[in-house]
Amino acid sequence: MDEHRTSSDGDGNGAAGGEPQVGIPLSLAFAVFDDWLQSGRVGAAETLLAAIDAAAPDSGPRALRHVALASLRKQPRLALRLAQAAIAAGGKEHGLFRALYDMQIALGDDRGVLATAERGTAAAPDNPDAWTWLADARYRNDDPEGAIEACRTALGLDAKSLGAHSVLAEALLVLGRYEEGWEEYLWRFRRPHVLQLRVTPDGWEGARRADWPHRDARLMVYGDQGMGDVIQFIRYLPFIAERCAGEHIVLVCAQQLHPLLRPYLDRVAPGAELVPLGAPTPGVAMMVPLSAVPRLAGTRLDTIPGPSPYLHADPAAAAAWRARLDARLPPGRHLRVGLIWSGNPQQGNNPIRAMPLAHLAPLTEIDGIALVALQKGEAAEAQLAAYSGRAPLISIGPELNDFADTAACLAGLDLLVATDTGPVHLAGAMGVPTFLMLARGADWRWLRGRSDSPWYPSLRLFRQPASGEWPAVVAAVAEAVTALVAGASSKVASSPRNGA
Repeated sequence: MDEHRTSSDGDGNGAAGGEPQVGIPLSLAFAVFDDWLQSGRVGAAETLLAAIDAAAPDSGPRALRHVALASLRKQPRLALRLAQAAIAAGGKEHGLFRALYDMQIALGDDRGVLATAERGTAAAPDNPDAWTWLADARYRNDDPEGAIEACRTALGLDAKSLGAHSVLAEALLVLGRYEEGWEEYLWRFRRPHVLQLRVTPDGWEGARRADWPHRDARLMVYGDQGMGDVIQFIRYLPFIAERCAGEHIVLVCAQQLHPLLRPYLDRVAPGAELVPLGAPTPGVAMMVPLSAVPRLAGTRLDTIPGPSPYLHADPAAAAAWRARLDARLPPGRHLRVGLIWSGNPQQGNNPIRAMPLAHLAPLTEIDGIALVALQKGEAAEAQLAAYSGRAPLISIGPELNDFADTAACLAGLDLLVATDTGPVHLAGAMGVPTFLMLARGADWRWLRGRSDSPWYPSLRLFRQPASGEWPAVVAAVAEAVTALVAGASSKVASSPRNGA
C-alpha cells in the first residue's frame, strides 16, 4: 500500500484544533476533509488540509480541496485562480473543471465557462455531466442549437440525466419549440429541491399527472418557481378554473404575492384559497405545479393565453403612489422612468443578468426624464448614494413591501427600464411599457433574436450583442428613451391647450 499518509498531533476528533489522527491514509483524510467541509467545520477542515499539503504536496485531489475551501469561504476569485493553476499544472480531475466552471458562472464569465466546458469534455468524453456543462455553457453563449446537440450526447451516455434534460428543455423552449420543450420541462420536477412542500398528497406522481379532478375535488396549484414565474403563469388560472371549481382551488405561493393576486383570483376563480409557501394544506386531493400547466394547456407560441393586461394595481393605492411621486419629483413635464438593474443576489444567474447603476449613466443624462429607482437592498442604496447623473432620481425601493406596492408604483410610471427580474413580469402582466435589458443567452421565456415578447406585448427587448457587453444595450435603451421624450414633447407642443 503506497498511499501518502498525514501526520499531526491531534486526536482526529477536532477537539484540539480539529487535527487528524496520526498516520491515517490519504484517502481517509480526504473523506474526513469532505465531511468536515460539508458539515461546516471549516477551521478543522483547513487544519487537516495543511497536514495533507505537508504529506502530499503534488496530489491533484489536494488541489481540488483547496478550491472547495476557497469557494466555501466566499472567495470565488481565489478559487478560480487555484483551479486554473491546478489545471495548468496538469490536473485532469473531473472536479477541477467543475469547480472552475462554477466559479466562472459566479463571476459572470460566460465566455470563460464555454472554454472550460470544452476542455472538460475533452478531458472526460465519456462523462455525461461534462457534456451537460457544455450544453449549459453553449446556452449561456446564445447557442441553443449547440446546447441541444451536447444534451443529446449527454443523454446518449445517461438517458436519465436530470441536468441534461433540464438544459434540453430550456434550449427547445428558447427556440419556440414548445411542444417538445414542455415535455422535457417535466424532468425538472424529478429534482428533489424543486417541489419543497410540507404536505404532499398521497398518490401524486409529479407533473406527469395530466388528468384533471372532478369539479368537487380539492386541487393544489403550487408556485414551484420564483415570484416572477408565478406572475407569468397565473394567466392559466382561468384554464384551471374551467376544470375545477374556484372554491376547490388552493394556490400556494409566496406571501408577498397574495395582496396582488387576491383580486385576480376573485375575478377568475371565485372562492379560490391563497396559502403561503410552506403552510399545511390539508384535504388536497391533487396537485399541479403552476409551471407545468402550459404543457397541460398545449401552449404554442400562437396560443399563449391572454388577454393583456391581466393584473391590475389597486386604484386607491395607485392614486396614493401617484401623489407621492408628484410630491417628490420636480415639477414640469418629465417622462417618469422606473429603474431596476439587479435581481435577487442569491439567484444563481444574477451576476450575469445584473449590472451596477453606474452602467446606466447614458440614461441618466437624458433631459426630460425623471428616474424612480425601485431597486432594493444595501448594495443598491450605496450605489444610489454615489449617483451624480443629470436626471433627477428618487429611490422608493425600501418603501415597497410587497408586489401590490410595486404594482401601485408601476401604475404611476410612463416606462420601466430593467434587467430580467420579477417586477418585469409584473409590468408585463399590467401592460406597463417596459424596456427589458437581456444578457447573452437569456432565459427561455424571452425566446431568441426577438425584440418583442408574445408573453407580454408591452415589453421591448434589448439584447447583449456579446457576453457581458452591457454598454451597447444601455446605449440602445438611451436612444429609445430619448425618442420617447421627443415624441411626448411633440404631443404636448401640438396640444390645443398649448395654442396649436
